[in-house]
Amino acid sequence: METFINLDVSPVTEPNLSKSQDISCLRNCFYVDLDFTNIVVSDVETIINKGFLIPCEILCNSTEENHKTVLHNSFGCVPANVLDEILLSVEECARQMVATKDESYDILEMDLWVYVTTRLIN
Repeated sequence: METFINLDVSPVTEPNLSKSQDISCLRNCFYVDLDFTNIVVSDVETIINKGFLIPCEILCNSTEENHKTVLHNSFGCVPANVLDEILLSVEECARQMVATKDESYDILEMDLWVYVTTRLIN
């Protein structure tokens, strides 16, 4: 079986959560907007669109073992082998977003697009 992963992780261009909403309790969180597509060639297609709230500390240090466990639970719809491959890119984006945070927003928002194609090899 061969698996090909296409990934795009970036700050949102237009925030989904309004500046006017009272979300100050989420000040140290990321809102991750996940679009996940998993295709097994000539068999099945799975499409998942989901939003997650994840603490900054966890997303910015996602490769630490205890944080990895939390992320595997949060992103339970993404196969573990795929999640393990994309976590470093997600962590890098999260760290960059924290470093350049616009103080007018209480919460950081990230778009995460994952497109997986799996081909069975005979």
